[in-house]
Amino acid sequence: MKKRVVLIMGLAIVAVSFQCNALTNRGSQDVKAGTTTEYPEAVKKVIDSKCLGCHSPEGRSDKAKEALNWTTLMGLEKSSQVSKLDKVIEVLDKGDMPPKKMIEMHPEAKISEADSKILKDWAVATSDVLMK
Repeated sequence: MKKRVVLIMGLAIVAVSFQCNALTNRGSQDVKAGTTTEYPEAVKKVIDSKCLGCHSPEGRSDKAKEALNWTTLMGLEKSSQVSKLDKVIEVLDKGDMPPKKMIEMHPEAKISEADSKILKDWAVATSDVLMK
């Protein structure tokens, strides 16, 4: 009887451990890996192709990494997320991203109007939800 109780308790502990691990690691995956659920597919596609080259831990620019890290954005506090999303909208509205020097060296990095709209619409909607 005691062996059975110990076995059941052990299995319960293992199950809870797996569940806790899954919950705590849910948002920590890299956007490019395709395993995160925080970004809709269309948004993820733009981020992967146009933004992660600079705005990720492996990014080219320390300044860009400090300004915005797409891989950790959704894990920030709500107020920080809203602030970053507002900045994304502002930068896209001004056409400041990617920087002109980057586009001169890598024309394929230019964000199209359609891609800009995808990011802005998502940022506005996400910010609105966070503000509620």
